[in-house]
Amino acid sequence: REALGKKGAMKASHPEDEEETLHPVAALIQEAAAGNNDTLFDHSFSNNPLVASPAQAARYLVARQAFSIGFGKSHPFYFSDSTMIRGYTVLATGASLFETLMLNLVIYNKQTPVVVPKEGDDLPAWERAQLEQPDKNGTRVRGYLDYLTWQSRRIHLIAEGDPPMVRHCQLLQNLKLPDPPPLDPFKCYVTNKEEGLKPRGIDPAKALWRDSHTLFQQVDASIKRPDAFNLLARIENARRDGEIHARPGYFFNIYGLSTEAGKAAKVTLWSCERLPLPLAYLEDQILTEKLHEALLLAESVCKKLMTSIRALAKRLLSPESDKPNSRQPDETKDVGPLARSFNAEEFFWSQLEAPFKQLLVALPNDPRTDEHDDVYYGENELPRWARMLHDAAQSAFNVVTRSLDTSSRSLKAVAAVERQFRAGLSAALSDYFQTSTGGEQ
Repeated sequence: REALGKKGAMKASHPEDEEETLHPVAALIQEAAAGNNDTLFDHSFSNNPLVASPAQAARYLVARQAFSIGFGKSHPFYFSDSTMIRGYTVLATGASLFETLMLNLVIYNKQTPVVVPKEGDDLPAWERAQLEQPDKNGTRVRGYLDYLTWQSRRIHLIAEGDPPMVRHCQLLQNLKLPDPPPLDPFKCYVTNKEEGLKPRGIDPAKALWRDSHTLFQQVDASIKRPDAFNLLARIENARRDGEIHARPGYFFNIYGLSTEAGKAAKVTLWSCERLPLPLAYLEDQILTEKLHEALLLAESVCKKLMTSIRALAKRLLSPESDKPNSRQPDETKDVGPLARSFNAEEFFWSQLEAPFKQLLVALPNDPRTDEHDDVYYGENELPRWARMLHDAAQSAFNVVTRSLDTSSRSLKAVAAVERQFRAGLSAALSDYFQTSTGGEQ
């Protein structure tokens, strides 16, 4: 091997290598500080490269096959997305590896979850007598097992020393998914008018739990929940009928990443959220709608908060802005940036993740039946949630106002806006602060 080049790559001396570039092993690691990756988790440098044991390199290889972004030149054609890059993935978790595997089984036949074009052709990659060759137009997926072991990259590990350690590798494009790719049973899909079903992705500005109701619902035609949840719904039905012994709830993890707009290969956010999963949500649409109501209420309170923060920013910039013919600050250039600088919205949502998880578990245990035998949920839990929202919004508002100076200008602005804020907050939550006898809580 020749010496390291300017970009930390080496040249292979073997003419049979299809691609000459020899990369440091960090090229296998999405989170490593290699190339244009941000140093989110890793602070290694080119002059002090990472070294991997064979066991570590094997795990990196498996991860790279599933989490590889389609961007950049390669051989025999440009890099393309691997199976788990677009959209987040959900995984139910049990008390053991066996239980986790059983909870994530899906119905497997010639038609689902991936159509098998030819009997006996759906094999994992290591059982194939002849491997598929890369095709820039896309390679047909031969079934679910083929999809689960999809070889998106050709990877050559270079081991050196005794005991052997992996310092370098070669990384090339291999199989490209067809367009459109198969529907992944562990992803949530939304309908795009131009492109059909598209996997729901990570929003860097919004925690995944704030859209959790979309993962549970089963009636919205524009949203397709993960197929893996359909098995869990069957488990819940069988449990209720006494056919099997199972718990009424488990947990599930949501994995995903997002990339910077215009820079498709630059990862800006990794996300792994763990949420409780009462199985009743997968079968009871009324319960799911009540959860949606709770989330909409939180969004409504957040809007009230941010309206008041913008009003505060406007008064700080121009104390006489509410008077006729007074100078009005620019909403886009002045008011908006100042309001965002207070970070009130981020502080509001950061207080609610733990209370939401509590609500998620408690809501199925809070049913009520009326005189027509119709079931309702949330008579006790939604008022508690509303109180949490009230306190979180008030706390966020207080953090902002306490960060201001004590000038008369600031004090007057706070006094004027705070009255409006409290009135708007009470109006938004008043229906949930009524007791069963009609009094205020």
